[in-house]
Amino acid sequence: AHPLDAAPRMADGVLRVRLLCAQRLPAADMTGYSNAFVVLSVGDSVAQTAVRHQTLQPVWCEEFCLLVPDRQSSVLRLHVLDSNRSKVHDLLGTAELRIADVHEAPRTA
Repeated sequence: AHPLDAAPRMADGVLRVRLLCAQRLPAADMTGYSNAFVVLSVGDSVAQTAVRHQTLQPVWCEEFCLLVPDRQSSVLRLHVLDSNRSKVHDLLGTAELRIADVHEAPRTA
């Protein structure tokens, strides 16, 4: 479900994220590759990319909109995972970005 379609919540704004790619991921499978996907979150707002199979340099070019509960204290969290059918997904890497450090786009009428 799209976060903007959810029941009305108090939000300070919407963060639009365009996730392009990852580079030099560690190999998580016996094949020497990973089946990578990313989980993005800001507070309770969560989105997930598609899985890119058998690669260490996945390309997504996907865009997401996440509700921001409080611009000053919210953090965008990215978890890069290796998809596994029969067990828990392996963590390949993480990143965090404070929303307050992101420049706001100019408002249009």
